Amino acid sequence: MFLDMGYASFEAVICSFVTGKLEVVARAYDKNVGGRNIDNAIIDKFAEQFMAKHTDDPRTNPKALIKLKEACEKAKVVLTPEGVPS
Repeated sequence: MFLDMGYASFEAVICSFVTGKLEVVARAYDKNVGGRNIDNAIIDKFAEQFMAKHTDDPRTNPKALIKLKEACEKAKVVLTPEGVPS
């Protein structure tokens, strides 16, 4: 099984390997699910936590939103296992 999650899409391919021959058995693709959805979910979660603590929505301030996105992206990279491309 090969999984590919790009920024904007997700693809799964199941293959059969017989000595010297690789055959694609099944393939599924969703062009509406990708890494950006994970990024947005992380941003929403941290924004909600910030709002609960400070009563301000960081998504309404462009500068705060940029800082939030950068912090979430950094956290995602730190938490990604070694050897997995980010």
